[in-house]
Amino acid sequence: MKLGKASQRIITIGILIILVIGAGIVYGREAAQKSDLNAAVVEANQRFLLFTKQKSDLNSRKSQAEIQLASYQGNFDKPSNSIEIQERVFQAADDTNVKLTTLTTSSPATESLNGARYQVYSLRLSVEGANVAALISFIDKLSEEFPNLSITSVNIGVSEGSSSLNDLNVKVYTYG
Repeated sequence: MKLGKASQRIITIGILIILVIGAGIVYGREAAQKSDLNAAVVEANQRFLLFTKQKSDLNSRKSQAEIQLASYQGNFDKPSNSIEIQERVFQAADDTNVKLTTLTTSSPATESLNGARYQVYSLRLSVEGANVAALISFIDKLSEEFPNLSITSVNIGVSEGSSSLNDLNVKVYTYG
């Protein structure tokens, strides 16, 4: 069956209309998808900038915390064992002209302070000096040697011609 020219044109125009409508639908869907993708890219860029700023802030806070930790650690003496501590106590006694009659050191205990762990040495001392001023000078010297020294108890005896620290209990905090 042969179609006339008018029929062929109508069919051709119909096919073209169907193709144009189909292309319009596909284009509309692609445009919507492109719009959604552009919105997602904008949101991702905003989140990236936010996360970059947060990372920068966290790195800054980490650096500040590390500096603060280093300063805290610098406040603590670092002798590695009680022998070094004892040597420094004997040197303090020599420097202040007092006689160290008894020195007892405990094994180190572990204590935590502000999230950091420290070794704590407990010392019990008996000291004799010419006068109370010499004994106080000795305690001052210990404080200089061990800035993190904690005096837990003191018992001073005074007699004619001499004074004595009958009982001096201290704790020395070391980092390590």
